[in-house]
Amino acid sequence: MLLTAAPASAQEGTFPSQTVEIVVGRSAGGGMDLHARGLAPFLQKHLPGDESVIVTNRPGAGGVIALTSIWDAEPDGHQITMTITSSDIINSIVNDDVAWKLSEFDFLGSLYAADTGLLVRSDLGWETIDDMREAAGDEPIVFGTTGVGSTAHIEGLFLYDQHLGIPVRFVHYPGTSDVMLAVARGEVHATSFGVNTAANFAEGDESLDMLLAWSEEPVEFFEDVPTALEAGVTQEEFDTAPPVMGQWRGLMTTPGTPEPVLEILRQAFADAMNDPEYDEWRLQANLPKRALIGEEFTELVERIEAGYEAIGDELKELIQ
Repeated sequence: MLLTAAPASAQEGTFPSQTVEIVVGRSAGGGMDLHARGLAPFLQKHLPGDESVIVTNRPGAGGVIALTSIWDAEPDGHQITMTITSSDIINSIVNDDVAWKLSEFDFLGSLYAADTGLLVRSDLGWETIDDMREAAGDEPIVFGTTGVGSTAHIEGLFLYDQHLGIPVRFVHYPGTSDVMLAVARGEVHATSFGVNTAANFAEGDESLDMLLAWSEEPVEFFEDVPTALEAGVTQEEFDTAPPVMGQWRGLMTTPGTPEPVLEILRQAFADAMNDPEYDEWRLQANLPKRALIGEEFTELVERIEAGYEAIGDELKELIQ
């Protein structure tokens, strides 16, 4: 992309000079949306001046629409977005029309690393992975996803279908809440999201059950959700699972944002993450925290991206 100079107001140190917008690539009501809306007031609190921080939803294409809008935005720091690292990296690898590369965004930092969970319709009566495998003997398990390259799509392909031998087919929806509604209505059998997102939906809806969290140990805040091993996944199956499980969430902005502006954003983000009131909010929301600031998170994203690029041809073959 062609990088342009930032407006004079940003270069002169008056950032922010207008409303700061967090663009969320999922629909309202989903886990990413709720996290962005919970974080926004604390980011606003720790930015200099009196400008507001607002949240805008631009769902679709597994987050590609939102990230593309930030990639193409003026590099002045006033538009930022949230990433789900694995999903976004996969989208950039398998979609030839995606112009961006995740590691080339300017990162504020990470929010947390999340284990993923398998959510299923409660009326199916599945309690173990073998129940799911047996059901797939009659017809493929129908997975709801938020688009090609999304968490549920990739895990459905690489983990459940390819690795565990459970035939899966997919139905894609605009956003997280749409997928959850589809499971509750019986349009699909199952889906896979971060444990906190899936378990929070299941907790409020009797038609949804958490079959497992893809973890060897109980997940913080969700100790009652069975681990993969408790749900019947063998140790060998767990140890040899493909490198597509789990995800990091973080904040980033347009490449080429002036360093002074980026420093202001990173400091405000770090201060927000360390704010006791933010900690109180996230604990009430059952959200973990693992904050890597600036270059530390950038380096992690680069390593994750390199791992996925190593299996890029296989990703393209399976998804396309």
